[in-house]
Amino acid sequence: MNRLALFALLLATPALAQDMGLETVTVRGSSLVGVWHGTLGQSGFRGLFGNLTGMTPLKLGQMVPVYCRIAPVQDELEMSCHQFGYMGRVTMADDLVRIGGVRMAFEGEQPDVNTLRGHFRSRSWLGLSQVNPAVAEAVRVVPHADAPDRAGNASLLRQVLEQGLAAVPHDTEAMKKRGSNFTLPKTSLVQSISYLGQETKWDWPPPPGTRADIMNLPSRPDFFSVYLVRFADGELLCGLHQRDDGVMDAFGCV
Repeated sequence: MNRLALFALLLATPALAQDMGLETVTVRGSSLVGVWHGTLGQSGFRGLFGNLTGMTPLKLGQMVPVYCRIAPVQDELEMSCHQFGYMGRVTMADDLVRIGGVRMAFEGEQPDVNTLRGHFRSRSWLGLSQVNPAVAEAVRVVPHADAPDRAGNASLLRQVLEQGLAAVPHDTEAMKKRGSNFTLPKTSLVQSISYLGQETKWDWPPPPGTRADIMNLPSRPDFFSVYLVRFADGELLCGLHQRDDGVMDAFGCV
């Protein structure tokens, strides 16, 4: 029996975005700070023996596009991705960019200020490692406050952040199933909301009637509308989904 581990960059276990505070500190490595988008997500698994013992590294599967944010937290840099939450610590030494933990990490380079390129590597506790041959690459996204809101959800997002979930129609049960935020981050007033794009939702377990394939996860293209929200004391990467009937059924910020 196999156990799924869904990764967006460096996620150790499946999870949607979790509540995070705002950061206002400055650290080294500022060239990495910002919003990134690229084929940095993967699915991965190992057999029952590997799960029980940790002796074998994860086998890495498909690449998936995600929106992520690198930001300073205390005296370090951390990466969080809209759909998957905290990804890991970000370091740069001798031109090597590393994002993640001991067992799973992205390792690569920053060939220019707007590009990250490398590979994912998984390690077992014995030190055995496995590299995914597929190139993982991301480009920096420069948010603009006046960018066209092609999803039309900026006003809904502002209402949620400033007035709370109770102010908008929402499906609580659907949001629970999708790991949505119910405790909103503490922020100052919204200064600007910049539309970034749409993001595919990756489903595990698969929806009814869909064949289960750990290495090729079922998806719902363009499900999430993703925005960068700026406040006086920081910023957040937020995503949401609004049904055709106007009800919000997924929401999260990192």
